[in-house]
Amino acid sequence: MRFFLDKWYLKPKLSPGLVALFTAQTIKAISWYMLGIFLPIFLYERFKALPLVLVYYILLSLIYIFVVPLGAKMMSCLGLKKSMMISLPFLSGYFLCFLFIEQNLFLFLGLALGLVVLHKMLFWVPYHSVFAKLTTLQARGREISFLRSIASVVKVIIPVLGGTIIVTVGFNQLFIIAAILVGVSMIPLCFLKERKEKFIFGYWQTFREFLKKANRKLMIAYGADGAEGGVALIIWPIFIYGILEKNYLAVGAVSSLIILATIILRLITGTYLDRIKKRNIIKIGSILYAFGWVLKMFLASASQIFIVGTYHNFAGIIRGTSFDTLMYEEAADHGMFVDEYTAIREISFHVGRVLILVALFVLVGFFGASMAIAFLLAAIASLFINVL
Repeated sequence: MRFFLDKWYLKPKLSPGLVALFTAQTIKAISWYMLGIFLPIFLYERFKALPLVLVYYILLSLIYIFVVPLGAKMMSCLGLKKSMMISLPFLSGYFLCFLFIEQNLFLFLGLALGLVVLHKMLFWVPYHSVFAKLTTLQARGREISFLRSIASVVKVIIPVLGGTIIVTVGFNQLFIIAAILVGVSMIPLCFLKERKEKFIFGYWQTFREFLKKANRKLMIAYGADGAEGGVALIIWPIFIYGILEKNYLAVGAVSSLIILATIILRLITGTYLDRIKKRNIIKIGSILYAFGWVLKMFLASASQIFIVGTYHNFAGIIRGTSFDTLMYEEAADHGMFVDEYTAIREISFHVGRVLILVALFVLVGFFGASMAIAFLLAAIASLFINVL
């Protein structure tokens, strides 16, 4: 066992910059994940209708699509590190807006929408650009798997902790804790070296590049990723909330158990990614992952949620780590165009999310389709990742 750990998991020599970047993202992700599974439920409870929740997330992605080039231009002026740091107070403000939802639902939801879009436009393009530059070509798959496994260990207790806080003291305290954690995530970024990158595309040129035939495969693959990711983010928490009889603690506990059951699987999978062709792994993983979405349509108990959720996470490890590794390889291969590539990827991702959420809005809102139809659409979407 010691030999196994020494050979594979203690081997990656991570640069100080990569450690600082991933530490910051992990702390931020904890705040987001502590609320992430519960926020769609929170909105669903206030709106009392799934179509209205879908409208909120459609608007979020739609606005973000049109400001991605603006954020990239601002990044060029500010620098990558400074852009990420400036974005974080906006995210804290986003969480704090929900403290006042009961006073004026639409006013503070609108303000929250604006703040989270500002965060996204200033954070994600520089984050992915820096990450692509800091990971190494020879061990990128193992580095990503290793770092994400460490983050997963931390995240094991987060859903059940979030559920416990909601049940004992309420949502407001959870929003405050999340906002504070986002502030803490700024500290590791202080140790990251500033990088200057010039985003050379103009505003409309960015969308012309997005629509080019040469970028068609990229657009479809990342659009598919965004589409099924939207179902995982929004529909899945609301769906299991109903199965678990609207018990926040049960939702958190089951989610934590699923994470715990997949940590070792993530580590084991990551050791082989740098030896096997990533596109072959993605093909196998996407089929297994699509099947997981189909299985989710028929869940009816907590034990089924755990079993199918663990299987789905395992399939997601096979597909997701390889897909993300390939994504960063593609970005790194673009050299001086890494930021432009990342911006097109972000647009593609959210176009896919908008399309699937609009389809769900129509199917659920006008045709009375069951919420489970979202899983069938996600299964179909996940297969299109193979075109990359």
